[in-house]
Amino acid sequence: MRIATLAIAVAALPTLAATPPKPENLARKAKASATTEYSNQYLAKFATDGVVPEPLGHDDTNRAWAVKGDKERNGSTFTLEWPEAVKIAEIVYYARTAWFLEEGWKDYEVRFDDNPAVVAKGTLAMDPQAQRIKVEPASVKKLTIKFLSSYGGLNPGASEIEVYSESPPKEALAKVGGASAVPIPEESPELAKAVAEGKLGFDTLVVVQRNELNPSHVYTACAEGFSPGGGLHLLSPPSPAGQLKELVASPKGQILDLDVSYDGKEIIFSWRKEGNLGYHIYRINADGTGLTQLTDGECHDYNVACLPDGGIAFISTRAAIVPLCWTTPAGALYRMDRDGKNMQRLSANYVNDFTPSVLPDGRIVYSRWEYVDKPAIPIQSVWTIHPDGTNLNVFYGNGVLSPASMLEVRGIPGTTEVLSTVTAHNGPIRGGVAVINRNQGLDAQAAMLNLTPEVGIGQAYRGDGNSVRGPYENPYPIDTEHFLVSKKGSICVGSRSGKWAAIKPRDGRFGLYNPLPLRPRPIPPVLASSSDIADFRFPIADLKETKPKPVPSSSHQSAQSAIGNRQSCTSSTSMPASSPWCRAAPSNRSPWSRNSPSLSAPQSSASASSAPSSPAAPPMPRRRSGASPRSRPTARPTSKCRPTCPSTSSPSTRAARRSSACAASPTSSPASAAAASAATSRATPPPAPSNP
Repeated sequence: MRIATLAIAVAALPTLAATPPKPENLARKAKASATTEYSNQYLAKFATDGVVPEPLGHDDTNRAWAVKGDKERNGSTFTLEWPEAVKIAEIVYYARTAWFLEEGWKDYEVRFDDNPAVVAKGTLAMDPQAQRIKVEPASVKKLTIKFLSSYGGLNPGASEIEVYSESPPKEALAKVGGASAVPIPEESPELAKAVAEGKLGFDTLVVVQRNELNPSHVYTACAEGFSPGGGLHLLSPPSPAGQLKELVASPKGQILDLDVSYDGKEIIFSWRKEGNLGYHIYRINADGTGLTQLTDGECHDYNVACLPDGGIAFISTRAAIVPLCWTTPAGALYRMDRDGKNMQRLSANYVNDFTPSVLPDGRIVYSRWEYVDKPAIPIQSVWTIHPDGTNLNVFYGNGVLSPASMLEVRGIPGTTEVLSTVTAHNGPIRGGVAVINRNQGLDAQAAMLNLTPEVGIGQAYRGDGNSVRGPYENPYPIDTEHFLVSKKGSICVGSRSGKWAAIKPRDGRFGLYNPLPLRPRPIPPVLASSSDIADFRFPIADLKETKPKPVPSSSHQSAQSAIGNRQSCTSSTSMPASSPWCRAAPSNRSPWSRNSPSLSAPQSSASASSAPSSPAAPPMPRRRSGASPRSRPTARPTSKCRPTCPSTSSPSTRAARRSSACAASPTSSPASAAAASAATSRATPPPAPSNP
């Protein structure tokens, strides 16, 4: 036995000897500097330490170089100098991706010594993997890389920059994680065949094709990480060999989510057509005709859901509310008619609502962030409400600490159970998948069945749930056994029994998300209005009805010209011109970014140490006798501008609470530095941080 083992070992020696050794990384011997460095924890020298932080790992302090995004987001210069001349033949660049994939550089130029001649130039990809920059071999003492643009991330930089005298073998370069490195689940051939043959009740899926979303919090996807490209597609048959049919192209924009009408003939989706616009809701026929815009204005409308009465539920930032722990706008639950008219706010929540859908019994199920008298990071729990805005009730998890967030909740047909994405508070709406059976207890651990056991979801009564992270998002229950899901951009089907099948693997830059069967489905009952209950819908003065605008079918890409002039969600009348809610965004800044004056939190004049005042309760008029459950109140505020938010929502107050509410990253990180500046900045928005 020992002889055989020795023979095998000896036989392997020639193979090992044939593997070329990795050449020396000359950057480790150089003095690194940059025109700007974010802080002492993000110096240029940390990009030459030989360590590549894990993409989206939220941990690159003292391990990466980052610039001050408010000064050099669109360009910076990185320099390496040696005491003696060295031979340079290749540079290897690793983008800064620990928090956002967009925090890498894009266009670059390379120069040697003090010679102004450019020896290499090109465009880097938005990719965490190693990217080679080849140069004509030369002996130099100084290497200068001038980065000319970035992918729009908050504080771009480099995880690592390596320099070699000869091209290193591929095997010698660092291999890091990220979207391109996520494997497809282990496949069940029987399940894959059943899906491809339509035995699960559908032969076509509607999917969104786009870049992966990696916001800093689960509630900031509408304002962070915009990356154009992709579109709305049909996949048929649902198999790896299935063909994608484009319904809507989005070369300059990004589609966020969708829903399918109960008759299977129409698709409702939220679309940010360009970076300087907000997400708005569109409708299109399943055959690709009749593209119509339903909402508009200076706000985000997203997370759509078809209602049994023909209306549409959605989340909108047009309400005058803000998160208590960040600088992006907050979304509340709304509804409108199928044609975009009679828009009404349903939710009284003052922080964030998420991802509505309709249960088989006709109630809207959605998630909301409970903040007062709760821990800072949890609790994003599950609630229900009638489509007329009455009968608000907790469904599950208002005392559950882990997972921190239960989002994208959908009812499982034929049961009282729901399917949910379970995840953290900081980061994207991506994690594990669980079945929730509230009959086991409204906060009980036994009520959660984890269908993705490789993703730990923690214990309901311990911790803060902020470590629950995984690759799954957009789960959709097909029946009591099977569900669709996107796993890092690959469409899969899973089952309670643990079987999986890959329907359509991710291919290239864009992933596939929000898979929904294109088929008729039962219409839930239209719930009768509770006329004896106070109407919790608010007379929002900044909310204007807009007529749907049909888009010429000849060109979806030129649809913007057919939209015409929009009415703003806000306009200044009685509010002072200095109000952050009323002043216009600068022309060089998108009004949809989280630093926009029109969509970021109002800046308070109070100091960080000021005690927050108690917010006044918004008006909650009772319905007039004999009025329709969705009729509007007669009394309306005269101001067309958003009211000033209570001081409890001010950046100063948020900054004072940041140490507990946003403790997911080191206090020395770019995020915390920006949070501190937010407490003192009043005239202009604070510099955007790169992590939560």
